Amino acid sequence: MELEIEKALDVICAQLKENEVVKNYQNAKAEVLAEEEVVELQKEVEHWQKEIVQSDYFAKPEAKKVAHQKADEEMNRLQETIEVQSYQAALQEANDLVQALTKRLEENLEEPL
Repeated sequence: MELEIEKALDVICAQLKENEVVKNYQNAKAEVLAEEEVVELQKEVEHWQKEIVQSDYFAKPEAKKVAHQKADEEMNRLQETIEVQSYQAALQEANDLVQALTKRLEENLEEPL
């Protein structure tokens, strides 16, 4: 039984890799990862998020407030890049495809024999 499931999943995955929505998502992801500005902004966001945690741990409310503000600013800059916007749109489309596929599979399994 497990072998049959694995084979079926392999077929579905192979077909998904050829789907235009999936290809668009993969291309958008590659563009985001290749864009130096995006990578640097992501590092800045992560830095300020770590500062938030440390400030909270050491009970430094003013430092935490500043770190939150900086993290928000960097996140906004990151969200405004064309690459991230394209990636988010492609990710949403891919997610919609997966949800539709899951729904269709569930419906087919529930059909009377």
